[in-house]
Amino acid sequence: MISGYLFFVKMDKNFKWSRSFYKFKLSKKVKTLLVPYVLWSIFWFVFMFVLQILPVANKLFGQPLHSLPKNEIILNLFVYPLNYPFWFLRELMVYMLVTPLIFVLIRKFNFLPILLLFGMSFYFRSMFSLGGVKIIQLIPFIYFCLGCYLGVKKINIEVKPKKETVILMVVLWIAFSIITLLLSAYDTSFGISDQLIFIINCIGCIGAWFLYDLIFKKENKVKSYYKYSFFVFAFHGIPMLFMRKI
Repeated sequence: MISGYLFFVKMDKNFKWSRSFYKFKLSKKVKTLLVPYVLWSIFWFVFMFVLQILPVANKLFGQPLHSLPKNEIILNLFVYPLNYPFWFLRELMVYMLVTPLIFVLIRKFNFLPILLLFGMSFYFRSMFSLGGVKIIQLIPFIYFCLGCYLGVKKINIEVKPKKETVILMVVLWIAFSIITLLLSAYDTSFGISDQLIFIINCIGCIGAWFLYDLIFKKENKVKSYYKYSFFVFAFHGIPMLFMRKI
């Protein structure tokens, strides 16, 4: 959601889309998304490739990477990255390509395109598939479009709501999350829809966003660690995979 917001937030209300602006934005995303995606994907692939050769570790895996055909190696490198959180970066790069369309639709039809996407999500999981790869998965795309909407419409997300409102949203998020988890755990026939999870997560995102301001009312030392956020994102997936296997 925040990625969509940041893409449009610096535009003024009279902004007109231009090819030069689009080219400028995409060139920045090549540096901040594509290059890190490729480099980290290669790093984790090589790491896992070498690890699976070791007799001690190869028992933890099914089919080793060195036994895969070349086309599957390419897929595991760049399409289905071994570091599974990177599916988000892969999707985000595709979303950036369609930002001109998102901009025009939001400018002309306001919130209607997002409502239509939400309705489509009941019937389709993605816009289309290419070689078995789901392109523009609808629920993640709706999050992105919500952020775009906030940015295009210049909605201030730095407002300070009442303390009681923030606490209520956080409590509701926790309560709904626990209820859905318990229902799915004790009743296997109970299916939690992606749409319900989406609504619960939206409540949680808004609550957590404003709760941060309540906890850190003044300048805090936590901000000094923000620069390491992408490293944590890029590094946590594979270790968590090992923890599950062990």
